[in-house]
Amino acid sequence: IMKKGFVFSLFIFFFLSSCNRDESPKTTPNTMNYVGVWKPSHYELKGKTYSLTDCQKKGVINIQTTMAGSYESYETISSNCSNVESFAGTWQTSSSELKLNYSEAGVTHTKILNVNTLSTSQLKVDDNTHNIDGIPGNDEAVIVYNHN
Repeated sequence: IMKKGFVFSLFIFFFLSSCNRDESPKTTPNTMNYVGVWKPSHYELKGKTYSLTDCQKKGVINIQTTMAGSYESYETISSNCSNVESFAGTWQTSSSELKLNYSEAGVTHTKILNVNTLSTSQLKVDDNTHNIDGIPGNDEAVIVYNHN
């Protein structure tokens, strides 16, 4: 009986020892500062740079130290530069997302921007809403914002 107990104990020891452990170091979210005024500069798609219109360049991401802020987007519609999105609220940040929580007519909404990369001078946000290169359906572009 003692021999069976010893063999069983060895079995359990080796079984538990062989379990896959996550040895990778813990990473912390990107803590770079998003605070400031970010102005759209250009698009990047498949290694190429595409210009924005003067109208599109009127857009802005504004994040204050209190995390209050706003998001505005402009597009040319029928030859007129129009503010197509304008939200003010509170930002939440992580290494991969910017979320603006805002209220319209008493209903809370969230504008989510997927962050591609962030540096002290540029914020790159995924954008597949425009036909950048004239070929429909392939525009996994990023819009580049410069820190002002």
